[in-house]
Amino acid sequence: MTEVKIGIIGAGSAVFSMSLVRDLCLMEGLKGSTVCFMDIDKGRLSLVCGLAERYADETNSDLKFEQTLERKEVMQDADFVINTALVGGHENRLVEQRVGEEHGYHLGLSLGRFHQFNLMLDVARDME
Repeated sequence: MTEVKIGIIGAGSAVFSMSLVRDLCLMEGLKGSTVCFMDIDKGRLSLVCGLAERYADETNSDLKFEQTLERKEVMQDADFVINTALVGGHENRLVEQRVGEEHGYHLGLSLGRFHQFNLMLDVARDME
């Protein structure tokens, strides 16, 4: 078993993050590893981290969990980084979708995708 650090950016989505946590808890080779959650919403971040700790405890998984509001901190010494962040959150995406459709564009073609691309570039630069 190799202990690793896995950073998850945009971990405030309980549904998506807990799906990842379930998968990580099932992987025998990750015993003793650390999962570090990062999100800009402190309340959601704390909730997800608490749920993950409870799930790992109930499944006797040997994973440690950390949380941070800082993107660079989640990447520090990480062996793997997973970016699940949605710029502006789901509410913003719905507004962009509605405005786009009013002007003849379909889902996925709104301006928000450019913001998403910029985030991906920023994460890649931080990883460098």
